[in-house]
Order: sequence, then C-alpha cells, then structure tokens
Amino acid sequence: MTSKIKAVIWDIGGPLRNSSMQMQKGHEIGAKKANLYEYLKDFLEMKEERAKKTWKLFGLTQNIAKDGDLFNQDDYYRDYKAFMLALYILHLKRMPIDRILEVKKPVDMLSHLIENYFNALNGMKPRIFEAGIESKKAFKSEEALKYTRVSNGAIEAVEYIKEKNITQGIITSAPKGSTEHWISTYVESKTGEVFDRNYVIEGVVNKVDAFIDIAKKLGINKEKEEKLVYIADTASDIRAVGHAIKELGQIYILIMVKNGMGVESEWELARSEFGVFNEQNYIDAENAFEGIKRIL
Repeated sequence: MTSKIKAVIWDIGGPLRNSSMQMQKGHEIGAKKANLYEYLKDFLEMKEERAKKTWKLFGLTQNIAKDGDLFNQDDYYRDYKAFMLALYILHLKRMPIDRILEVKKPVDMLSHLIENYFNALNGMKPRIFEAGIESKKAFKSEEALKYTRVSNGAIEAVEYIKEKNITQGIITSAPKGSTEHWISTYVESKTGEVFDRNYVIEGVVNKVDAFIDIAKKLGINKEKEEKLVYIADTASDIRAVGHAIKELGQIYILIMVKNGMGVESEWELARSEFGVFNEQNYIDAENAFEGIKRIL
C-alpha cells in the first residue's frame, strides 16, 4: 500500500500534541482567577488521569459551543465558556466526568444538562464565563506551557513516514500562527524537518473544504488509486472525512487515535451517518505509530 499513499496529513490536537496537562493547568488558573476553583477543584486536580478526562470533556463541549442559541458564534472564548459551564453543572449534579464519557451519546447527554440549567444559572454565569475567558488566556501562559508535550507514538510515526519518503502536512483548527513554533520546537528538533509547509493549513473552520482543497493541491490520481491519509481523534473529523469521500470518492484513509481528545463512543455513531467507511479506509489505533504501521 505504501506506493499508493501520496501524503499523510495530521490533526495537531490529540494525534500529535497532547495538551491535556497544559489545558488542565490553564483551567486551574482560570477557575482560581474567577473564584470558581472551590467548586471545580475535584475536576481540575493536576494529575494525568484526571487531565485526560477533562481534555476529552473539553472536546465534547466544543460541540456544545457550536449551538448558536446558547453561545455567540463570534465569541473567541465560547469553547472555554461552554467547558466551564459543563464542569459547574457536573459539580451541581455531583456527577463524575466518567458518567458522561461512558454513555453512547455523550454530546446529547451534555446538551440536555446544559439546556436544562442554562437559564437557571444566570446569577453564576458571569463568574463561570470569566473562568472560561481566563482559562483560555492562561492556556499559553509560561506556567501552562511547561506541561505541553508530544503525544505517545507521534515522533515514532513521523519518523516512520519520513523513512518512506511520504509527504507530511497538517490540517488543524488551531489558530493561524500557532503551529510553526510548536512543530519546530517539539517535533522537528528531534526528527529534522518533516512537514511540508505547502500542506500546513491552520485556522480551519470547515475541514471538509480543507480536505478537498489539499487533495486537489496534491494532485491525487484516483485512477492510480493514490490515497491521502488523515490522522485524527474526534467525531467531527470522521464526519468531515465522510463528506469529503462523498465529494471526491475513496481517496481518503482515516486513522483515529484513542490517546487523543476524542471520545470513542461517538466514533461509531459518526461513521454510521455515512455509507462510505470500511476496513480499507478506516482504522482506529491506540496511537499514531500503531495506526500508521498498519497501512505502511
């Protein structure tokens, strides 16, 4: 299969960058600045296992933040406000994060909780939203950046792909300008230059369009059965690739990593919305290295 893979494109958050502890520190700082920490301290303890759960919860609340009836879609801080709102509601319900992560439709459960409590929390919302704002600001603080790291298996995967002389790029919703320093400092300082900057796309709002554009830019030839691999971790990535397959055909292979921000219970539901995924174009693996070895 190696000769048919034209490029491997990465999502940063999850497959390549483990931001769980960095985000946990940012949430802790934000909650303390807003005088909310006393309510949320059980969730925001600075331990890796705890941080993994809040990281996955944050991934789920990003979907909640897309609800235009609840959050201003032009609000730069809406993802973090939604997260802090969800945490505070879990505190009121005395509900552990595990309860959300284990259900079949975690986003639906979260949406139901938030919709039921949203208006009732009017008196607390200024503090909750202040915590979200301060949390996002703190995410890139020197104190939080000490906790950033590369995901398990990512360096090995990057080097393995490099050995095969396959182009590597990035499609991410991370803000423009946030990628170069990180990949240079934390990845390419160990591997040498591996990412082709012609195929590094940041600040993506619509990943479907990005997948289609990058496939065309690479000049992928369907007749030669050339493929584009995307390494990702969330249900929204599955949906984006599903739409791209419907648009351009079976030129994509999707690798989903379990050690990222995504919640696995959502993956099957996302795949079932399309009739395009099969064992040839969909792989889930513990990490990127395990996944990429299965196709190269």
